[in-house]
Amino acid sequence: MSNLASSSAGEDPARGNYSDVYPPPKIAAPLQSLKDVGVVETVGQTVQEDPGAEEGLQGLQTNEKVLPAAGLATHLSKSATQPPEPILRLRKSLIRSLHPDDAAALASQASNLAIARWMRNAFPHPYRVEDAANWISIATSASPHHNYAICRPEENTVIGGIGLKPGDDVRYRTMQIGYWLGEEHWRQGIATEAVSVFSEWTFEQFKHVIRLEAEVYQGNDSSARVLEKAGYTFEAEHRNVVEKMGVVMNVKSTFSHASYAAFRPSYSPSLYQIIIGYHHGPKALCVDLGSGHGVVVREFASFFDRVIGTDPSSGMIQQARSLTSTGAYPNVTYEQASAESLPFLADHSVDMVVSGQAAHWFDPEGFFPEMKRVVRSGGTLALWCYKDHFFVDYPSATQILNRYSYGEGERELGPYWQQPGRSRVQNKLRDLRPPEGEWTDVQRIEYEPGIKGPKSGEGTMFLSRRMTLGDCMNYIRTWSAFAGWQEKYPHLKKREDGGSGDVIDEMFDDMVESEPDWATCSDWRGKEVNIEWGSGLVLARKN
Repeated sequence: MSNLASSSAGEDPARGNYSDVYPPPKIAAPLQSLKDVGVVETVGQTVQEDPGAEEGLQGLQTNEKVLPAAGLATHLSKSATQPPEPILRLRKSLIRSLHPDDAAALASQASNLAIARWMRNAFPHPYRVEDAANWISIATSASPHHNYAICRPEENTVIGGIGLKPGDDVRYRTMQIGYWLGEEHWRQGIATEAVSVFSEWTFEQFKHVIRLEAEVYQGNDSSARVLEKAGYTFEAEHRNVVEKMGVVMNVKSTFSHASYAAFRPSYSPSLYQIIIGYHHGPKALCVDLGSGHGVVVREFASFFDRVIGTDPSSGMIQQARSLTSTGAYPNVTYEQASAESLPFLADHSVDMVVSGQAAHWFDPEGFFPEMKRVVRSGGTLALWCYKDHFFVDYPSATQILNRYSYGEGERELGPYWQQPGRSRVQNKLRDLRPPEGEWTDVQRIEYEPGIKGPKSGEGTMFLSRRMTLGDCMNYIRTWSAFAGWQEKYPHLKKREDGGSGDVIDEMFDDMVESEPDWATCSDWRGKEVNIEWGSGLVLARKN
């Protein structure tokens, strides 16, 4: 599907990896990989074919006809004077859509056998300006765009490419990713950064996607390392499945990257609707505290003239900025700040302050005075959190989950939760009390899941989903308490990675034994179950 290359020192980041079967191109010297075309880091497939054939980066397919070489002059004459606005601004590169004026730079970077040898045969070599123009025509005519240019941030000139191939039919929630970089830009960390952030951007932009995957040709170890650094996991190797430049090779198939969102719960639209419905008056400025990657910020951008996301972590602010396109969200900005100190905000200037899954860390003695200062009279404060999940059809498994999550034993997670934050979440933010006299119309909307099936709990539910038990295990491994346990027991690796088993493996051993419906499954990790999360929403109106 794609061939990867690493961009770190000592690695060859320009190799690509694509393994989808396409008819060989009618060119003198067939291309062999994205890297040969300039793709330094790829996950997925990139192909380039003669007129009438399908072409795609990292296996991306389009049904558009390739522009005939005879039409090159006409095509270039339509080029814009300015390149498109970047979708991602990274430390070492920009990622943006292609445009016709990129043809010469694209051809210059891509025409390299060191890249083509790891690409599909459909990727041309030599890579001519005509080939580049054909590819630009295809990539820019697709809607939505799936293939983009990697550019140097200083000059905004093309140095590589990165793109996606959507799955279809039953695989519609999976995409393949591919990338390449020009050889002069290898070993500078460009590809690893681009693949990592572009992968997260993909999950943000294509909400239905829960899995990205890539393939790496035998011998392209640098590409494999790039994928692993970008969060991909090696799953399997297929033997003797591709022939490149006369050599039959194995393919490491596949490297996969599951979305953080595939494990974490996502907020129901009804949550935002309740908050907006509660709000009175102008919608000029909304501030999100503890904004993380910017998920809540982007949701509220459609309701307010301006939205500011804040987070005390500079890393989170950088990721949020990278994932928030200025083209799609021109009214969004980010500031590094704590909830207790917002010096960039004028007194009584904010119409709404929101915070999702962060308010449990706020210091009430500093937080509420700052809210009194910045929120206008009649403005809204909306704070919410979610707590533990329930296997709503499986009482025994839910009981075991609770024991492992909060037990104090050596093989339990209780001692590793950070306090008092976790206790506040467990208590659904009831400990956060907007001061009387400063705030009015305080409302609390809560939900506690039941164990008699879906929607058997009490209150208003905002978070639920069906997940496989394997994804449940991965979700629990995102908990901060598990990270703390792992630091104490680094030698106990999960079985999936060849270890003897970690605390999550043991937890699920007990669950499977307790639930006959799970124990009788030949592949219980693939069994889908209904999950609901407890939650608490606090709404208040400024006097």
